[in-house]
Amino acid sequence: MASLAREIGWSTRYLSRRFAEIGLAPKVAGRVARFDRARRLMVARGGAYPLAALAADCGYADQAHLTREFGALAGAPPARWWREEFRNLQAAREIASADSAA
Repeated sequence: MASLAREIGWSTRYLSRRFAEIGLAPKVAGRVARFDRARRLMVARGGAYPLAALAADCGYADQAHLTREFGALAGAPPARWWREEFRNLQAAREIASADSAA
């Protein structure tokens, strides 16, 4: 927390208050951000992202760690989440273009 505060030029106390405003502890916020990055990369590549590479690119310890986080945060392992979320490739492309526009 102290190194993050120094990096962005805030005091640790000020940074702690900002996290309190969003209602997430710093560790939980990092976990959610890492998951969101993995989800967005998966969507951007149309689901064709090797899970071991996705895990490494997003800072997970390994593919099993990525899979556990998907289960905890999305309710399903990555492949099942993908199948349930995007029943057709056209829907995935529409979401990918919306994510990149945001």
